[in-house]
Amino acid sequence: MRRQFPNFSISDREAQVFFRAEQCFSAMENFRREFTRCMRYNYGDQLNDIVRDEHGRTATEGEIMQRKGYANIIHNMIRKTTNTVQGMFLNQNSAPVCAAKDREEAVDAENLTILYQFTNDINEQVLLDTTIVEEGVIGGAWLAKERYGRNPSNGKVDCWQMYVNPRRFFINSDMEDPRGTDCSMVGEVLDLTWGQLLSMARSSQEKQHLSEVYAYAAREANILECAHRFGKRKHINTSFLMPDEHEKCRLIEVWSREHRERYQFHDQLTGELFVCRPNERKELVDDVNAARLQERMEMGVDPEEAQSKLIIPVIMPNGSTDGWFEEEIWYYRFFAPTGEVLWQGETPYEHGEHPYIFVFHPFVNGEIHSFVKDMVDIQRYVNRLVNLNDYIMRASAKGLLAVPETALEGTGMSIEDIADIWAKPAGVFVFKPKAGFDNMPRQITSQTNQVEMTSLINMEKSFFDDISGVNAALQGKSVGSGVSGVYYQQQTQNAAVSLQGLLTRINAFKRKSAEKRCKNIQQYYDDEKIIQIVGRQGAERKVSPRRIKDLEYDITIAESTATPVFRQIANEFLMQCTQAGWISFENMLKSGEFPFGDKILANLQAEQQQQQEQQQQQMQMAQMQQMQQMQAPPDNATIE
Repeated sequence: MRRQFPNFSISDREAQVFFRAEQCFSAMENFRREFTRCMRYNYGDQLNDIVRDEHGRTATEGEIMQRKGYANIIHNMIRKTTNTVQGMFLNQNSAPVCAAKDREEAVDAENLTILYQFTNDINEQVLLDTTIVEEGVIGGAWLAKERYGRNPSNGKVDCWQMYVNPRRFFINSDMEDPRGTDCSMVGEVLDLTWGQLLSMARSSQEKQHLSEVYAYAAREANILECAHRFGKRKHINTSFLMPDEHEKCRLIEVWSREHRERYQFHDQLTGELFVCRPNERKELVDDVNAARLQERMEMGVDPEEAQSKLIIPVIMPNGSTDGWFEEEIWYYRFFAPTGEVLWQGETPYEHGEHPYIFVFHPFVNGEIHSFVKDMVDIQRYVNRLVNLNDYIMRASAKGLLAVPETALEGTGMSIEDIADIWAKPAGVFVFKPKAGFDNMPRQITSQTNQVEMTSLINMEKSFFDDISGVNAALQGKSVGSGVSGVYYQQQTQNAAVSLQGLLTRINAFKRKSAEKRCKNIQQYYDDEKIIQIVGRQGAERKVSPRRIKDLEYDITIAESTATPVFRQIANEFLMQCTQAGWISFENMLKSGEFPFGDKILANLQAEQQQQQEQQQQQMQMAQMQQMQQMQAPPDNATIE
């Protein structure tokens, strides 16, 4: 059954998926709110929380502080903490590496690693990882999307990691497994320009259809009318349907886990087990069996005997009577804001999953609590103390001059003249004192207790370091002269232990991303690619992706070899092998990372080629001389 709209239609299943996606998006409203708040605090916008004043009126915290005469000073301690964690991740010098389960396939695993490193280069992975890690530390979610196709920015077709904005991402709200095994729906809302949307059209008919859909969806009232008609919903989250900018087009990408009918068969001729859809059964099973039966009958086999499966190996159902079973698949749909499905289909990836990668920290009982959220309250209290200290200093009397009126009598001077002379160094004025009256001007200075305020602020900073786990040693701050280097190093290691859970989640995100990309490489890389070896200039290595199509491998996070320390150790090992005579000098240059190594190797190869050419020339000259001697007439012999 399909319900009709003005020029649009949608099935019951599509409406169910559409509104479930809207519910998942709405369920993550608290996550988006906390993410935005933590992002504001991290970048210094810390006085815009809505609070109530003493009269119960709502206003931002900064507005209330301004009414009370505060200067709205911000002492941002969150930013340095997130920068330290981000720096720890970048300082790990680790990278995903493919390790083959079979030692005979070690070379193929190394080739797959080279292909993965090639995709890192074209994706500018270092820059992208820095942004994703920073957002994850702030908001508690590391998100990305691994896809294969044409990149709109450069037009190249390859494996790409796409950035996913946490404010546009949604997932089923009943997920509890931190590994994501119980994920049943995932997607994001996209705001595209009209040109970006048209680039997704595959024909002129689709282009015309997009024009009709988004011309109708330009008005919010039309979108809500469509939602009310096919969904019978009085309330719907308009932020799910409407773009953030009016000139953009909202596109909703939804991946849902669904079930489809399948048939499993066993080919007795080849021994192959395969699965087919109901509409493929005739072509893959019935027609093949009929062709084999006809072939045997043409060979003279009796029809009754030909029907026997003992004589003709046919394709038989596997398992149940007809081989029927329900298969769980991932199905994608691209919705317009009207609910119209623009594109849909089963996952095109051979890994059988959705393209998204997500890791949350911490993810306990289905809830996400970011790393920065624990530091927000202390940051607010530190800001209040700093502003209070500034207010007390500004409000206290500092060098106030009290001048009695009687002190001006007999001086012939005004109060302004007295103030100017008082402020000048070595200022002097003459007056006539009166007997029995102490009418001298006096300077008044209030004594503010700065020691207690400073101690309180330092105590809050200490609490901040304890809660975040990022102490002074981890931040690289200098310590007193009485602290030994061993103790300082131990403090750094202890602080790193408290952040190990956070760094483990980051590495898990990198490993998941590498797994999906390597699977895409195995699926789509058919032509041979020439990959420049990482860390070498001018050296190229030919990699045959066909040999890694069926490679069984594991992704491990290992220390990167592109570091000065690793290169130095490897070079020393190669030099020792050369000195011992185990390898040649040329092999040492090819395997190592030596300064000017490529240039020396090229010169050696040029010299060897020149020597070979000289040897060939000498051999040719010797052969020519020998042939000339054989063809020369014999000397006159003595005739007896």
